[in-house]
Amino acid sequence: MTNHEPLLSDLCRICNTDIPKYRCPRCSVRTCSVKCSKRHKLWSQCSGVRDPAAYIKRSELATPAGIDRDFNFLAGIERGLEKCQKECETRGIDVAVSDARGYRPLQKGEYHLRRAMESSGVIISRAPKGMQRSRENLTQWNKKQRCLAWTVEWFHDNGQRKLFPALENSSVTAAYSRMKGESQPTLSKKRKLDHKDEPEPAPTADEEVKTAEAPAETEQISPPTERWFFLLRPRTPGSSRVLISLSDSATLSESLRGREVLEFPTIYVLPEPPSALPPGFILESQYLSQSTGPVVDSASTAEAVQSKITPPPKLHQEAIAPGAEAGDDDAGREPEAAAGLNEEKILDVLYKDLGASPEGN
Repeated sequence: MTNHEPLLSDLCRICNTDIPKYRCPRCSVRTCSVKCSKRHKLWSQCSGVRDPAAYIKRSELATPAGIDRDFNFLAGIERGLEKCQKECETRGIDVAVSDARGYRPLQKGEYHLRRAMESSGVIISRAPKGMQRSRENLTQWNKKQRCLAWTVEWFHDNGQRKLFPALENSSVTAAYSRMKGESQPTLSKKRKLDHKDEPEPAPTADEEVKTAEAPAETEQISPPTERWFFLLRPRTPGSSRVLISLSDSATLSESLRGREVLEFPTIYVLPEPPSALPPGFILESQYLSQSTGPVVDSASTAEAVQSKITPPPKLHQEAIAPGAEAGDDDAGREPEAAAGLNEEKILDVLYKDLGASPEGN
C-alpha cells in the first residue's frame, strides 16, 4: 500500500507544511501555530475578532459552536458594561438607572431642589458630567430653612479661592462673614465643659505688681476694611473678567435672579469700588457698550428680509383700506410724492440688496 500525502487544502494556509490546529474567528482561516496566525493577521489585515453581525446558516445555530458564539458575544457585552461602570466611578460620573418608561428615579431631596431652582429665576449652565466644576457643585435643598443652599465660589484680590455654602435668603455680606468665620478654631462641646469646670489660677504677687506698674494701654481698633462684591458673568470672550456689582444688603436670591451662573455662582471680593476696578476686570455695562453689536436672532433677520421685499410706496398706499389711522406711515402720504417715484428703479435696488437679479426671478 502506498502512503497518501495530505492535500494542500488540508494543510496550514500560511506555511503549507503542517496540519492546521487553529481557526481564525474572523475569516475562518486555518493555521498550525501562533506564528502562522500572526502572519495571517499581518498579511490579510485581519483583526482576528469575531464579527457578531456575520451571516450564519440556520442549521449552524443549534450547534455547540453556535451556542459558544452567542455566549461569548453576551459575555463580551457584560465585560464592556462593567468596564464602563468602573470608569464612570473613577471619573465621578453619576450613572442613574432608568425605569421601564425611561425616567430616572429622583434622589432624596432632588424634587425640591429642582422646584427651587426653577422658581429662583437663575439661568444655570451645566458643565459636562465628570468635570471638576460639576463635581464641586454641592448645591442642595435645605430642609430646615426650606430654601436653596448654594455652593458659592469666593475669590479674593490675592487670587485665593474658596468654596463655601450659602443660603439664598441670607445677604451677600452675611454669607461672606460666615465664610470668613468658618476658619476660626472652635472648641468642641466636651472641651468647653472641661475648661468651664477648671478654676482659673490665682495670680502671683509678682504678676500683681507688674500689672499695677504697667501703664494703661489704649485698645486700638482697626477700622473695617471696605470691600465690594461682584458676580462673575461666565462664558464671555476676551481676557478680562466681566463683573456685575452686587448690593451688600441684597439677598443672594435677589442678586442671582435673572443672572447666568456656571453650575454655581462665582463672587469676587475686591477692595476697589466699581468705578476703579483693577486691571483684568471690567463691568458688565462697559462690556455691553464695547461689544461689536447686538446679537441678531432668526426672528429679527426674517423681519429684516421681509422689510426689504415690501412693495413700493405707491402700491402699498393703494392697498390700504379707506379710513386708515392717522398714525400710519402710508395713510398721510401725499399722492404727488408717491407718483414721482419710479417703480422699476425701486425694484432694481431691492433686487441688488437681496443679491438676486430680475431675470432670475
